[in-house]
Amino acid sequence: MSEKKKAVITILGLSDFEAEYSSTVDAIKLKTSHYLNMFDLLCQNIPEEYEVVPFYTKEAEEKQKRTFEKYEDKIRKYDDDCSIDENNFESILKQFNNIIDKYDKVIIDVTNGLRHIPILVTINMIMQNIKQVDKIENIIFGKMKEDSRITRNKFSVYEIIDLKEYLDLANLSYILTNFKDNYTISSNIKISTIKYKSLINSMNQFSRDIMALSMYNLFQNTYPALDKIIEEIKDDFILGKDLEKLQEELEIFKLENRKRYRLYFDLAKNLNKKNYLLQAVALIAEAKGFYLKTSMKNIDNKTKKYFNKIEKQITEIAKKEDELTYDEQNYNYYQLNKECKSIYSTSADKLYNGDNPKYKTFKLLKDKNIIKKIKQKITFDKKFKEFLWRDLRNQLVHANTEKEIENVKNKISADINEFQQFCIEKNILNYK
Repeated sequence: MSEKKKAVITILGLSDFEAEYSSTVDAIKLKTSHYLNMFDLLCQNIPEEYEVVPFYTKEAEEKQKRTFEKYEDKIRKYDDDCSIDENNFESILKQFNNIIDKYDKVIIDVTNGLRHIPILVTINMIMQNIKQVDKIENIIFGKMKEDSRITRNKFSVYEIIDLKEYLDLANLSYILTNFKDNYTISSNIKISTIKYKSLINSMNQFSRDIMALSMYNLFQNTYPALDKIIEEIKDDFILGKDLEKLQEELEIFKLENRKRYRLYFDLAKNLNKKNYLLQAVALIAEAKGFYLKTSMKNIDNKTKKYFNKIEKQITEIAKKEDELTYDEQNYNYYQLNKECKSIYSTSADKLYNGDNPKYKTFKLLKDKNIIKKIKQKITFDKKFKEFLWRDLRNQLVHANTEKEIENVKNKISADINEFQQFCIEKNILNYK
């Protein structure tokens, strides 16, 4: 395997007065404290495996002639790319890009140079960092701590710092904006700074749960974990305002003190707007079942206790990590809500007959007296029954033309609006 090519790319300026330097960057270990400028400092201190590649105007090249001659064996010049025309912005970007492409790893010095050249180089670095987050190892900058023109001391004082973390912030800003808009993270945009990793990992897990509709894990684990990370870092974070806005956006996933049917309805509206149609249609279907289940459950205290017992088992089984038994596999809200729909829509004579195949499909609601009580007390409405059993998921899965997809989108919106009318505005089952 060939050795990776490494370089320190430095923008040359016109300064050639000695100054005092210190360094907080691991890659820049100084042998002494006084240097002519950053070009001189880098030539003396950069590790041997790195080439020093200057980026300069003709005036800067002439001004730094002594350093070029002194460290000729350490400096690598590319005639077509290193020498630039300060007025040709597009060419500057292209030439700098050409130099970076020649190396596997680079350290970039933006201390000197005519002011717009470091700015253009920074724009290029932002683009590079999106493509290859590990390629740029450090962005070094000589920060002035003392100006001899003010202090009247013999030397100005500079501290070499690393700006790479701020380059990562550009990527992170894009990630946060994209995630706020659609709950996903582009796999092509990466972050190298360790302290942001937990945030990115948590957002990735959140995205996976949304796409897979792993709602239990999302509500119980993933959302609370992400909210906690945001809460811990937002006050001391440059992008704190962005995190606050994201945190507000994600409050829709907070299950605490909310009924599931209302939560699922709100999420269905939210995801439908973001064009996650399959997720939206699945959630509004679940919201129907949860509204029906909640209404039946609250008929009286005895019925509530009966449902609470079943739901407690559902929660406990959902936490299990080992393989479920055959009976345990039936303990989920999908099955419970499906049985509630069957109770609502099946005629009483068929429903109470223990020999009827319809009754035998009941895996959770097996108490005939509870079922009879629900059947007697729950409000029946033919249109609501049709609404309950309307299933748009299959139509969406099999839609294969733009016209059909648009038709499904309209139907999902109509379903969401009907839910609002039936279950929230009219509260057709008189749930209290």
